[in-house]
Amino acid sequence: DIDKKLKHNKAKKTNYQNIRKQLNESKDGQISLTDPDSKAVVFQRNSVKVGYNIQAASDAKHKMLVAADTGDVNDTKSLGEMVKKVKENIGDPDDGSQMNVLADKGYHTGRELKKCDDQNVKTFVSPKESNSLKTNPDFAPESFTYDKEQDVYICPAGEILRTNGTLYTKNKSQGKLAYKSRHYKTKACMQCALKPRCTKSKRNRYIERSEFQQYIEENNDRVYKNPDYYRERQQIIEHQFGTIKRHYHFDYLLTKGKEKVMGEVYLVFTAYNLRRALSVLGFDTLMSRIHAHIQS
Repeated sequence: DIDKKLKHNKAKKTNYQNIRKQLNESKDGQISLTDPDSKAVVFQRNSVKVGYNIQAASDAKHKMLVAADTGDVNDTKSLGEMVKKVKENIGDPDDGSQMNVLADKGYHTGRELKKCDDQNVKTFVSPKESNSLKTNPDFAPESFTYDKEQDVYICPAGEILRTNGTLYTKNKSQGKLAYKSRHYKTKACMQCALKPRCTKSKRNRYIERSEFQQYIEENNDRVYKNPDYYRERQQIIEHQFGTIKRHYHFDYLLTKGKEKVMGEVYLVFTAYNLRRALSVLGFDTLMSRIHAHIQS
């Protein structure tokens, strides 16, 4: 009996060691033994469930779902890819105008904002405020003014912060999520009467400017100048999720694996779009267009 128990426990130990090896090799520090494609997703009130973070995009005019994907554990890496899918599915505006994208603050990441800009898409993503804006608003990074022409920051005390031009790598351990940034500071900090209120550091206060800061500032400026336009986001996309979750009861998935999951999502989204098209076009027009599409 002891030999059997030892053999059994050694097998379990080997299995756990293999799992730990897989976990160490994983990009995001997690694996699922039930469904390798699923992730631990943080929901409301910080509850964690293993599943899929479904992304969806809608057009503003007819409120039709035009693209879908399963994102990462959160939305921060998804905006650029979703914009790419939308453009592949519906193309650029017929009148040659620039396409806009409205998204909530979960999508507010400098790298993703740049990806949208590279695709000639103008972003209106709800800005993320720094924590210090709540705790120390007078000396938060937002209270430092950036002079683009001089490439300097001006602090609340009127001092000029300069950079030595060195590019520092941030998040180096996260591979593709690493980015470059410059530090801006001034020696005037040590004699400044406002220093105790500005920073707890014994040295000079510095401002970090990432390689994506330009896109963040341009996006934030657009949102602040067009608050009513940004509020249209809820009218464009929230209704679809409410209908699908509450009316269709599609608030969980029945399949496993990304390919099957997306097939399930596309079926439900197609059903929604057909119902929506019926409301927009009417039965006869919808049927004639479906018939013409099949014939072509």
